[in-house]
Amino acid sequence: AGCNAYIGLGPRVARMAVCGTESLEFTDISPRLGGVVTSIAVGSGINYVGTSGGKLYALSGSEDVLAVGTDISLPFAPTRMFFAGPVLLVAGSTDALAVLDLSQPDQPVLLFDYRLAGDLGSPIVIDVTGDDKAIYVLVRDNEVNEHFVYALERPTGRVKSPEDLKVLSQVLVAGATNTTRLKLNHDRLYAMQRIGQIIVINTADRSNLEVLNTWDPRGGSILGSLSDIAVAQNKIVLTWIGNASGQNKGQVQVFDQNTIGS
Repeated sequence: AGCNAYIGLGPRVARMAVCGTESLEFTDISPRLGGVVTSIAVGSGINYVGTSGGKLYALSGSEDVLAVGTDISLPFAPTRMFFAGPVLLVAGSTDALAVLDLSQPDQPVLLFDYRLAGDLGSPIVIDVTGDDKAIYVLVRDNEVNEHFVYALERPTGRVKSPEDLKVLSQVLVAGATNTTRLKLNHDRLYAMQRIGQIIVINTADRSNLEVLNTWDPRGGSILGSLSDIAVAQNKIVLTWIGNASGQNKGQVQVFDQNTIGS
C-alpha cells in the first residue's frame, strides 16, 4: 500500500519500502505468527494475514512497527482474500467463503460461512475477487469436475446473513482442467489454468456473465505451467513455473489487454 509492500517470510510478514530508494530493503518484520503465511490482504492502516495454521491476524503497522493484534481461528488456511465493502471474504479451498465483519478493522469478527446456492454437488471455493460493483467467486464442483464463476452483488450496507450476498449470475468456465486464479481488469475477468491457458470472461453485464474466448499466450512455445497472473492498468503479467526439463522457469510475459481479442 502506498510506498510499502508486504510479503510473507515463512511464519512472519515483512514490510519493504519500494518508493524513493534504489535498492529494496526491509523496514520491519512482524513477530512470529501461528503457521506459514499463506495470504495477505492490505487494508487502510490494518492488514489481514492468513496462515497455514488456520489463523487470520489483524496486523497494524505504524511507520516503525508491525504489531500483531486480534487473531481468529478458521477451519481452513486462508489462501485468497477480498475486501467487499464492510466485510472481508476469505477463501481456502473448502466448500464455503468465510465472511468477516470489519466494522472495527482491528477486531475482525467471523459472521458466517457463505455457501453458494444452486446445483453444485460438491463445491470447492478456489478464489475470490471483484471491484466496487460486484464480487466474483471461482468454484470447482468436484462431483462433476467442472469450474464455474459466480457473480455476486457487492453489499453496500451492513452484512448480517448469507441472504445479504445475492447471486447475480454464473457461468461454466472449464471442465477438469485445473483452474486456480481469477484476476479482474476493467470489464474482463481472467480465469487462469495451470496448463497455460486463460479463460476470458466479459463482466460488462454482471447479470449475464459471458465466456468470450480461451486465450493461449504460449504462441506455440513449450513454456510449462502457469504460476501466477497479475493485472495493472491495461497490462496482463504472466509468470511461468517452467517445463519438465526446467526450461523457462520464472519466465515473465507482459501483454496488452487490448491485443488479446474480444
